[in-house]
Amino acid sequence: MSGVEYPTVKREQMKVWDSGAVSAFLRACEGERLEALFVLAIETGMRQGELLGLQWADVETKVETDPTTGTARYSGRVHVRHNLQEVNGNHQPLAEPKTAAGYRTITLMPDTVRALVRHRERMMAEGKAAHPYVFPSTTGRPIFKRALRDAFNRLIKTAGVRQIRFHDLRHTNATLLIARGVPSKTVASRLGHSSIVITLNTYAKFMPEADQQAAEVMASIMGRKTA
Repeated sequence: MSGVEYPTVKREQMKVWDSGAVSAFLRACEGERLEALFVLAIETGMRQGELLGLQWADVETKVETDPTTGTARYSGRVHVRHNLQEVNGNHQPLAEPKTAAGYRTITLMPDTVRALVRHRERMMAEGKAAHPYVFPSTTGRPIFKRALRDAFNRLIKTAGVRQIRFHDLRHTNATLLIARGVPSKTVASRLGHSSIVITLNTYAKFMPEADQQAAEVMASIMGRKTA
């Protein structure tokens, strides 16, 4: 309608951790009931609702014994198929991803698989072996966002790292991968972005070396010195 001014929606500024802060936070998580959730959040960049809605049927873990050393070898992956949302303090029915890209399979590093194996053992000790959710509350219900936020903030304080939102763990995952040269297409796939454009628009500022790299490539093509 002409002449009507709509309020501007201010988006919260993205904050991310560097690798040092991530390490400090993970040390603070060791032995915590939700350690595996935070490890999984940082490694995969999964959304909060995807983590809270994750079911054991969507998790693959394999533990093998190395024939040479006799040590355990961990491998696994997660299939992202559900999203658990909360409205006005009430959990909604488990939903499916909104886009085809939201359905994805993410390979896990050994330490994350180890954390999930330990977490399942803890759930069995709590009498929740048959519970479908990977991360139920102590009462057996899905975890509420407020409870997760409180646990997250407590561990941030323990770790002594800068305050960020839980969703910023997703941004932290993406920026650390991009900064280490992981292709944007791969990052987009792991995050469940429907288009690589979303990934590039969101995280382009975390690729400061890209322009310099482009200049060096062109210099080599044209037979010019870079310095």
